[in-house]
Amino acid sequence: NGLTSALGGGGRFNTANRTNDINRLLGDPQGGNLSERQMKNIADQLGIHYLCIAKINFGAGGSFGLEVQLVNAAAGKTVTTVNLQNLDRKTIASSMLNIGRELLAALGDIGGGTAQAAGAVQTPAAALAGRGHQASGSAQTYKGREAERLNFYFTLRYILPVTPGAPKWAIGGETGYIWHNNFYLGIEGGGGGSSRNSTAGYGLNLGGVIDLSDDLQLALGGFLGFWGEESYRENIDGTSGGHEKIGFVGPSVKLRWRFAEFSYRLLIGPKHEYGYGHAGGGFINQFTSGFYFQW
Repeated sequence: NGLTSALGGGGRFNTANRTNDINRLLGDPQGGNLSERQMKNIADQLGIHYLCIAKINFGAGGSFGLEVQLVNAAAGKTVTTVNLQNLDRKTIASSMLNIGRELLAALGDIGGGTAQAAGAVQTPAAALAGRGHQASGSAQTYKGREAERLNFYFTLRYILPVTPGAPKWAIGGETGYIWHNNFYLGIEGGGGGSSRNSTAGYGLNLGGVIDLSDDLQLALGGFLGFWGEESYRENIDGTSGGHEKIGFVGPSVKLRWRFAEFSYRLLIGPKHEYGYGHAGGGFINQFTSGFYFQW
């Protein structure tokens, strides 16, 4: 509770000790640390952005050490850690204030916002080792990929003419949401053409997002919908030919760095060859580059 008061004393954040709520949610957690999945579950179920996990290490003569870890629960990442040693009952109050100042400074470096919730955790396994764990927390919303998920995104893409049948000019757009568990779902459409080639389509994109760093993001998923590609050519003997492909489903990978996105996907569906009468299965390979926005 002392740490809770230190963080909320300035009035900038709403704080609360929610040890019991989190223990009930985790179902008697074991071990001294929370896993990334447990942190994200806390963020999703309790609406907590940040956890402050305090680890108390008891020493000889009644002294103890205090380690406070500020965790972005929604992203499952540690923001900062503060360590103090050789504390006693007389110095604990002032130490809490110093820890509170350092954690608030770390939150200030991330960005401004409004507080939403707070959290706490107590791990029984740590008590068996002679160490009590207790925590309080503060939370804050801020713009960024590490904020609590439920983010809206929009992407504008240029379909690169690097594969056979791809037109010189074709663009596409996608918009959707990324949920708390990093699952994304979006709708897209696009098209374009040149003198001999054309493409167009629409559909759903879904999958998962992995934050590789603050600026680098990887999205793995797939496409479900309708995307067509048509290409014509003139043969040496004076005849004409070409093909028509339709992609209904296929995997995709997208690499995002800040506002830039590069992607590849393989769409699977039927194919028809003009001039030869051949029909069967076919593939559409698409490479794109574009701009990605998330808020």
